[in-house]
Amino acid sequence: MPYAEAVDLIVMAEADPWREYRRRRNLSLLAFLGFVPFVFLLAQVTIRLFGTPAPAFFVGFGWMVLAGVAGNWFITFKCPRCGKPFFADSKWWGHNTTVRQCLHCKLPLNSPVGLPTDQR
Repeated sequence: MPYAEAVDLIVMAEADPWREYRRRRNLSLLAFLGFVPFVFLLAQVTIRLFGTPAPAFFVGFGWMVLAGVAGNWFITFKCPRCGKPFFADSKWWGHNTTVRQCLHCKLPLNSPVGLPTDQR
């Protein structure tokens, strides 16, 4: 691939502010949904190889830490328009990851970033 085309691809990727959102969401979902099947399969393999599921417990603990870190990384995603937390309307009350728009500037999820539509 020529250099100019590679630069154009990088610029296009950086122009999409929702790419970071999708990366965070996908990692969080993989860490959450993949925990049980992965640890179960690892336990089965370690039982056959070593006669004990102990290594699976250590890996499972590490996977839980990964799931917690990935989930926290996802919910701290900042809105591309206003720069405030997309999923949180207060610092202490909590997060709502089911919203389809920014809780501050009302930017819809995966929409082009423009000027705020609602100045409150």
